[in-house]
Amino acid sequence: MVAQAPADAPQASARHEKMQKERLTPQQRAELKSKQLTLKLDLSDKQQKEVEKLLFNAETKKADAMAKRQEARKAGVRPTDEERIALKNSMLDEKIAMKRDLKKILSAEQYTKFEKIQEQRAQKHFNQQRRGQFAKRR
Repeated sequence: MVAQAPADAPQASARHEKMQKERLTPQQRAELKSKQLTLKLDLSDKQQKEVEKLLFNAETKKADAMAKRQEARKAGVRPTDEERIALKNSMLDEKIAMKRDLKKILSAEQYTKFEKIQEQRAQKHFNQQRRGQFAKRR
């Protein structure tokens, strides 16, 4: 009897390969994201530079926070409820600041399109997570 690979095996191996690739630096991530937004929102050169700077600052903070969480996890330290709430509040504050800064950089039309793109990404992420939950139950 020959064992068959699960139907999602090619996807799983692709994800594994992606994870094995070298991690991008905050500068590289900011540059890639700003170029993607430039293509999607038709940003001017000035807007692209401002968005890249904004994204670089956000990516740097994100990388620092991830490094701290990994160190704590390796040390076996779990955050308290208060620390977890403070972290969530901090992340939300960062998102609010990012939106305010983007509103200053982008035109009204560009910002509306940006919001629509973000909604679509959130919905796609939600749907992928939901599919994963149903797959685990089977």
